[in-house]
Parts: sequence; C-alpha cells; structure tokens
Amino acid sequence: MTDTTTITDLIAAFMAQPSATNASKLADAVEVSDGSLVFKPKATDAENTVLPFGKFSGMTLGELAQNEPDYFSWLAGLDDISKPSLKSAIQEVANGSA
Repeated sequence: MTDTTTITDLIAAFMAQPSATNASKLADAVEVSDGSLVFKPKATDAENTVLPFGKFSGMTLGELAQNEPDYFSWLAGLDDISKPSLKSAIQEVANGSA
C-alpha cells in the first residue's frame, strides 16, 4: 500500500462518517485525481464576493472571471463602482492576487 492509497483510504473513511460538516470541508479542500491526492486551492474572499448588480448579479467574482472573462474585464475597467470594498475585490481578482 502506498502513502497515496493510505491517505485516500483515510479520507474516504472520514468522509463516510455522519458529520456532514467535516466531510464537506474536507471535500472542498482535497480531491483524488488519477490515484493522487490533490489539494484544491482555496478561493479568496475577493473571489467569493458576490456581484450585487447587472447581467450576472448573484455570481461570485471568481465565477465571473472564469466563465465570463469579457464581462469581467469590462467590469474591472469601470471607474464608477461606488462601493469601495466591491471595487477592491474586483481589482484583486483582476490582478490575480486573489
């Protein structure tokens, strides 16, 4: 048995436990790909910021940047976003520092 198999078996056993919260947190953090354990990058607060207006209202900035890059680029170029925290989050994602 390899270390990867041991870890994979451990994670599978952990996720089978009734505590859905812990299993969910673990599932959000790791995945098994081609028999290897892969840690998923954690989304930042900026990436998880929900767009409160417009055509894609309700999407997170991370989803928007990934799935609608032209719209996100346009959004990142706007100067008239009145909420400073939203403008900052958009710039953080746009600059790749998220």
